[in-house]
Amino acid sequence: MNIVERLNLCFFLEKTMAEIYHTMADKYPEGIKLFQKLSKEEEHHANIITLCMGFYKTTYDAKLVPPPSAMELTESLEQVMTAREKLVSGKLTLREALERSFQMEKCVAEDYFNTIRSSSTDKDIISYLEECYGDEKSHASQITDFLKTLPA
Repeated sequence: MNIVERLNLCFFLEKTMAEIYHTMADKYPEGIKLFQKLSKEEEHHANIITLCMGFYKTTYDAKLVPPPSAMELTESLEQVMTAREKLVSGKLTLREALERSFQMEKCVAEDYFNTIRSSSTDKDIISYLEECYGDEKSHASQITDFLKTLPA
């Protein structure tokens, strides 16, 4: 997968995660502050990815987002799509939604790390991707902290 394809996938993941957190804010009022914050930050990441795409003189192209069967980055895509499906079906408790979110964030952070390490990543965009990577790791920690506040 080349860098433009990776950026397209990252943009898709960020927009989808923002949508998931927005839905969670509506569905789980006890976590509204956390979910609104995460949704806003995922939107910010999508904007960062758009800026990175500009370095390659390209914009988001849905046709470049690989199907879940793609060989690279599948775990993130699978985690995000499964979380969205389960959330829409209404079959997730708050705890389950948070646990899925934690897994999502871990996978996406790993993908950012791998993209940063990619030899084809332009040095000009690495700092932008590092910001996203750090935020995704922070999101996982925030979700874990919130989980600890829930009754067993």
